[in-house]
Amino acid sequence: MIRFSLIDFHNIINSFVLSDMKKIVAILCFLPYISLFAQQTANTNRIDSTLPNANHISFATVSLGFIDYYRNYYDLPKSFEKNNTSGFTPLYAKLEYVVNKNVSLAVTLNYDHFQYNFYQLYYGNGDTYKRYKINYFTLVGVGLCGYHSLNNYIHIKKVSTFVGLGFSLNHIKYSDFPSGDSTITNKIDHTITPYLKVGARYAINKISYLFADLGYDKQSILSLGFSCNLENKKR
Repeated sequence: MIRFSLIDFHNIINSFVLSDMKKIVAILCFLPYISLFAQQTANTNRIDSTLPNANHISFATVSLGFIDYYRNYYDLPKSFEKNNTSGFTPLYAKLEYVVNKNVSLAVTLNYDHFQYNFYQLYYGNGDTYKRYKINYFTLVGVGLCGYHSLNNYIHIKKVSTFVGLGFSLNHIKYSDFPSGDSTITNKIDHTITPYLKVGARYAINKISYLFADLGYDKQSILSLGFSCNLENKKR
C-alpha cells in the first residue's frame, strides 16, 4: 500500500509540469513572490525566545534521507532481473541565511551512494541462466532553495515551521547501467530536480535544533537531522 501511494505522489507532482526545465523556470519565477507575500503578511506575533527572531543570521543543517526514490523505484530491461539494493541512506547538508523573520535562502548539498544488485539473464539449451551483477549508483547534487516561515500561522512552543521551494543540479554516475541486453560502464547523467518540502525545527536551546522535513526532491521523501544557529554560536 505504501509503495503505491508514493508512486502516485510522484506521478501527481510530475503531472503539473511538462519538463524539468519548465519546473525550474516556474520555481525561479515564483521565488520573488515569497518575499513579497512575507512582507504583506508579516505581523508582530510573539515568538518563543529560543527561536530565531532576528535578521541576517545563519543556520547549518545536516540530515539523513529516508524512502529513497532512486533506490526503491527503478525498472530493468526484460533481459535483467531485480535483486535487492544495499548501501547507506542519502545525506543532506545546507547553509541557510535568514533574510528576515519570514524569508530565508539556502545553498544545499545532497549525496547518495548505494548499489543495485541484479541478474543478467542468458538463454540457451531451453534453459535460463543468471549472472550476478552490481551497479553502483552515486549522486552528488548542489541546489538553491527559498524558505517561507509559517510561524505567523502555526504557533507551537519551541517549534519553527517553514515551506521550501527550489531546485537541485545533480551529477549521477552508474558503474554498470543495464540497457537493452547489455550494460553501459560508467554511465553519467546530469539532471535537474525540483525541491518542494514542508518542515520544522525544534529548539533544544538557542544554538541547537532538531530538524525534519517532508516532501519531494526525487531523492527522499522524509529527512531527519540537526541544525545549528551559527550566529548564536559565535557570541
